Amino acid sequence: RNLLYERINQRTQKMLNSGWIEEVEELLKYYPKEAKPFQSIGYREIILHLSGKLKFNQMVQIIQQRTRRYAKRQMTWFKKESNIEWFKPGEVSGVFDRIKVFLEK
Repeated sequence: RNLLYERINQRTQKMLNSGWIEEVEELLKYYPKEAKPFQSIGYREIILHLSGKLKFNQMVQIIQQRTRRYAKRQMTWFKKESNIEWFKPGEVSGVFDRIKVFLEK
């Protein structure tokens, strides 16, 4: 779980550093902030930040927290699914091999 949370934190930072805030600013020129997609994790917090209701650090912490909670819900759901096969990042050939077997059935 600690590794997952660290990866979530890093991914959030990477997305912010790659222009996520600017993306939201651009989208807000064309769509109302009440649009359903803006309720997604991160977008709601960025809008609150842009409107001055959240400081940058608060925004980051809330995005990371909401993402961790979402990941926890996903893990709970996945535990109920007995046929799921897990692969580590970078195990591309193993994934492709498994897909091939699946498609050949």
